[in-house]
Amino acid sequence: MSGKSQLLNEAIANNELSEFIMGSNKKYYLVCQYADMPTDPDQVFDSFKEYYQRTNDGSIWVSFENEIVNLNTTSDGAWFSIYYLSMYLSYRKYTGKEFINLKSIIKVIENGLDKFKTELEKDKKWVGNDFENGLWGDVVRLVNILNMKFEININLHNGV
Repeated sequence: MSGKSQLLNEAIANNELSEFIMGSNKKYYLVCQYADMPTDPDQVFDSFKEYYQRTNDGSIWVSFENEIVNLNTTSDGAWFSIYYLSMYLSYRKYTGKEFINLKSIIKVIENGLDKFKTELEKDKKWVGNDFENGLWGDVVRLVNILNMKFEININLHNGV
C-alpha cells in the first residue's frame, strides 16, 4: 500500500477526510510538484482509486461525493473541487464506469463557484497569482478544458 493510501486510511479512521482532501492538516499534505496548491489533487484522487481497487468498497465513492459537496461551502473548496472533478472525469473515461452522481456534483460545483466568484476573482494565493482575475481565472481555464475534453457542460453563468 502506498504512502498516500495509508494517509487516506488514517484520515478515514480519524474522521478527517475533509482535511485529507483539502490538505488543511499538514499531516495529510501531499506536495504538488507542478503547481502551488494546498495539496496535490492527483495524488489524493489516486488514493481513492487505490482504496477502491484494493477493497472493492464502493462506499469510498459516496464519501468522495460527500466531500465534493462539503468543499463547495468555502471559496477555496469551490475552486479546488473543479480539480477533483477533472480527476474523476479522467478516471471515469478510463474505466467506463460511473461512480458518483455526476449531474448532481456538477450542479453543486456550479453553484459553489457562482456563490464564490467575487472572492475567487480577488484571490491571488496558490495558482491564482498566475491569473489576472485570481483563482477564478484558473477555474475558467480548467472548465473550458473539461467542457471540451469530456463533452460536458459546466456552466459558470457569467464566467465562460
